[in-house]
Amino acid sequence: MFSSIYKFELNYNLKRLAPYIFFALVGFQAYLDASNINPNHTYISVHGQVVHNAPATIAKVLLFMSIFGGIFTIIFAATSVVRVGILYFCVAIAAVAG
Repeated sequence: MFSSIYKFELNYNLKRLAPYIFFALVGFQAYLDASNINPNHTYISVHGQVVHNAPATIAKVLLFMSIFGGIFTIIFAATSVVRVGILYFCVAIAAVAG
């Protein structure tokens, strides 16, 4: 049963535009971070004598990854939650009405 639900959700989300936009944004951010060879400049707003592997830089990268991960979860899971919520709401209305 889990595999059928998983396949349905995967196929449903692959037909939507939002995951592709999100993957493009994350890929572009990864490109910007990886292509930066100047140690005095970072794309995540750490200034001064801070290099790429400094704790402040790593903490900011993890912060951005956490925010994007939360948005990513919402993009994929929100449609499923809304669909199930509407189903339960309709069943509850039918039980009250009938």
